[in-house]
Amino acid sequence: MKKAPTRLLFVILIAAMAGCGGGSRGGSATHATGKTTVSIAVGQTKTKAKAGGLIKALSSIPESVADMRITVSAPDMPMIERIIAVSGATGMSESFDVPNGSNRLFSLEALDNNDYVLYRGSAYADLDGVPVKLGITMVSSDPLPPVFQGLSGISQITETSLVLSWQEATDEVTLSEKIQYLIYMSTTPGGENFGTPTFTTEPGVTSFNVTGLNPRTIYYFVVRPMDEGGNVGTNNLELSANTLAPSDVSPPVFEGLASATASSSSAAVLGWKAATDDVSPPSKTVYLVYMATTPGGENFASPNFMATGTTSFSVDGLNSGATYYFMVRARDEAGNTDSNVVERSVTIPLPPDTVPPQFSGLLSARASSSTRAVLSWQGATDDVTSTGNIVYLVYMATKPGGENFTSPSYTTTRGTTSFTAGGLSQNTTYYFVVRAEDEAGNIDSNIIEKSVRTPADVTAPVFSGGSLTSQTSTSITLGWTAATDNLSSSSNISYLIYLSTKPCGESFTTPSYVTAPGATSYTITGVNPLTTIYYFVVRARDGAGNIESNIQEHTSSPPCTYDFSSTTPVYNSVTGMVDFNVINTGYCGAVNLTVWVQYGGSLSGCVPVTVSTSALSYIGYGTCAWLTVKDPVSVPVPMAPFTTRVMLDPANVWTETNKSNNCSDDSGGIFCATALPATCP
Repeated sequence: MKKAPTRLLFVILIAAMAGCGGGSRGGSATHATGKTTVSIAVGQTKTKAKAGGLIKALSSIPESVADMRITVSAPDMPMIERIIAVSGATGMSESFDVPNGSNRLFSLEALDNNDYVLYRGSAYADLDGVPVKLGITMVSSDPLPPVFQGLSGISQITETSLVLSWQEATDEVTLSEKIQYLIYMSTTPGGENFGTPTFTTEPGVTSFNVTGLNPRTIYYFVVRPMDEGGNVGTNNLELSANTLAPSDVSPPVFEGLASATASSSSAAVLGWKAATDDVSPPSKTVYLVYMATTPGGENFASPNFMATGTTSFSVDGLNSGATYYFMVRARDEAGNTDSNVVERSVTIPLPPDTVPPQFSGLLSARASSSTRAVLSWQGATDDVTSTGNIVYLVYMATKPGGENFTSPSYTTTRGTTSFTAGGLSQNTTYYFVVRAEDEAGNIDSNIIEKSVRTPADVTAPVFSGGSLTSQTSTSITLGWTAATDNLSSSSNISYLIYLSTKPCGESFTTPSYVTAPGATSYTITGVNPLTTIYYFVVRARDGAGNIESNIQEHTSSPPCTYDFSSTTPVYNSVTGMVDFNVINTGYCGAVNLTVWVQYGGSLSGCVPVTVSTSALSYIGYGTCAWLTVKDPVSVPVPMAPFTTRVMLDPANVWTETNKSNNCSDDSGGIFCATALPATCP
């Protein structure tokens, strides 16, 4: 609310001049004629409270007042107006000759430099020439707020309170000790509500204790002054402060260091999950990093590094090739530190290898055959890669200096000191350069070149020829002892097979088959040695293409034939077996064949029974059986003598010397030839 305004007391002295008539003071219509000289003195009266009572003192005209405008008026007189400059004056005294009469209105206005009325007052007086004192109180019409620099400081911060302070404001009308201060508070920047102050101070104070705040909270303040006229300053100067956190005695909850990874040849990156604390926010948590070069060697009295509010940290300046051990602990704002002992280690890698091996180059090159050359050198050395892990790049050309170093002709195995280059042309000069490459791909740049000329190979291999190894009904397998050669190794010799169906019918201009180099056997498929005799010659060819010319001809075995014409079953009373022979006259070996045995008193009717050569079961009277046997053959009979009949290949599938006589019995073979069916009924 507006306080009592500052008042200016103007004293107007009215005195009757000599020769002027007097009149009544009652304000009647009849007045003395003439004029009254009026003297007006202006000053400011201030009242201050002080121990022992009130002191009243007259002071100078306010500095804000530039002019005084004085008017005297009444209905029966012309208005008198006078403007008097008073800027900087301590007082003013001015005289007027005012016509006598009643209800003379004396009006006073104090003006600023812009002719704005700062103070105004008026009073009536009856003039009749008699001196009179008239007091006029001028009331402020102050339009301006106090001059104020705003909030200057926040101090004495606790968990729930703080003290605001400022320099006192000044006002052109209101005394500084009468100025009040409006305090606006917010928890967000610029969030103050200037329509309603949060706090209003007593007049004249320059500090204020704000209480009832929340701990660990940021508050924002703006302070504005208000004069007695209710004019409020408009400054927006904002200051903030964070109230203190409550007492914290618990360390953060922290899982410790989660990872330690080398990021370069001199640095490692540590990582962890953020710690939690009952008071400190994650952004205020400090992580203490301890480092050692031995397990458990960390010095917890002094951390090597510290990081705030983060979950990773990069440690630089480490030695390549060294192993480091790390622990990380969390500390809150109150200084409480957790005590985890989680340790992680990391080995810092060596710096990138950019230096090529040291290599003296190719030492020698010699021909090992008409198509191969052997190169040799001393092993290279390297600052990182071991000698056993260095590979060698072989560059080959057919003219001096013609090697293409962008693409090696050969790449050796690791750690070797020799290499055999194959597939060369005979009677040709080759040029070689060998360079060493380490594991990082660095290649030395030596240009030491060696040449070698492959000899002309005109000597054919020495070979004893091939022979039949085995045969089936659809294939023939040939075998031989490896040939030898003056230049080509046995693994580089291939073999040419010439095949014919008549003696000496091989065509040596074109081989029927060619083996892979180094082979010592070959199987010919798609043939039928059961019906055809094959003739073949095998020759050896070296790496230079020289073919030896042996004419050792071999044949497949004759077709497999059986002779059953002279077989008569004979009962063996000792073994209880019926014995008979199946004679083969060709390449049958131990090939199994199938016979049919029938026996009985009348040889009439039979029932097929499966029997085995290793364990023949009892076969009853009047039965027959298919039987897989080898020659000579014996079959058991239940009792003897019985009439026994043996049939070989009744369907005439096999080749036999006498297909019309493929049966035999103990009563003669003619009966078998016509009476037996093709298969067991």
